[in-house]
Amino acid sequence: MKELLETPYEKMVVSCLKTSEAADYDAILSFYVRCHERKLFEFANHHEVAPLVAMRLRHLGKSSPLWNGVADDWKYRLTQRFEKLDLLSDALHAAGISVMAVKNAAIARAIYPVWEECPMGNFDLLVLPSDFDRATQVLLEAGMTSGDGTARSASREFSAELADDTLWIRLQTRPSYHPLALPEHLGRTEQLFERAFAVDGCALKIPHPMDHLAIVCMSIVRRRYVCVPGIRMYSEVDRIVRRTPSFPWEAFVRHVRFMGSAAYFALYIPKMLLDTPIPEDVLDALRPQKAAFQRFMAVIRRRGLFYPPKMLPLWRECQILSAICDTPVDFFRALFDRGR
Repeated sequence: MKELLETPYEKMVVSCLKTSEAADYDAILSFYVRCHERKLFEFANHHEVAPLVAMRLRHLGKSSPLWNGVADDWKYRLTQRFEKLDLLSDALHAAGISVMAVKNAAIARAIYPVWEECPMGNFDLLVLPSDFDRATQVLLEAGMTSGDGTARSASREFSAELADDTLWIRLQTRPSYHPLALPEHLGRTEQLFERAFAVDGCALKIPHPMDHLAIVCMSIVRRRYVCVPGIRMYSEVDRIVRRTPSFPWEAFVRHVRFMGSAAYFALYIPKMLLDTPIPEDVLDALRPQKAAFQRFMAVIRRRGLFYPPKMLPLWRECQILSAICDTPVDFFRALFDRGR
């Protein structure tokens, strides 16, 4: 997989995606000296990882006002956003509504709280289906603005203007909307809350690591492994795994076995690129047939891991789906979900 990284800019960015304690700073430095400073900044900024690169350069003593500015800006933005989110979660808690942060919001709040290294868009929040309408009302009363034209009745978007930033929230009753993730597969939302952990210092919850990694893998599948936000999404797998001592791999494999090849590639890519400590027997349990693996890798080689599109061309998407879907029914359900 690393052979797909063709330029020092790509190699530099991938090296910076690892957690700070796992980063290979000698390798980062070797790539950095081969990059043009301004081009590196533009490349990292385009792929939404400039603050991560900035923090690695800061560690190496190679930072500059340009890099320091982008890292400090993200820390300031997330400080504002999480202050507002904590107030919202307190309001929901006061109304008797449990709320769970998932994916990047949960990682930044409780798993890897290095906010300079956590660029993100929406905050994904999960509530019980029975609390969805009441939670909507609480958010509106707290000054949030509801987005227009909600695509699903079980998912609504809200925004709030902060001092000089905007908080975007996606309120959901299911952790994933990919058609492969039926309630009986990932577990009903009630079960996710039963296994969830409380976050110190606020009313938020975060998923059990087994559930959380499954949710992140499903998000990667939904984005077809290469679509926006692209390479950055693999850092979510890396952070959950590295920051979870004694990860429950056996239970996780049973939990995501229904995904089969789809889960395999969501784990295989970060293991190959970021050396994420995912046991080989976990990959073996989910490994696809050789022909499916070759089809998938052929598409990835043509598409590349960088310059992520918002949506793949239909014929390339069909190639990926043919590699990750075990049955024709799964293939057509996933294809029908295209672009939703």
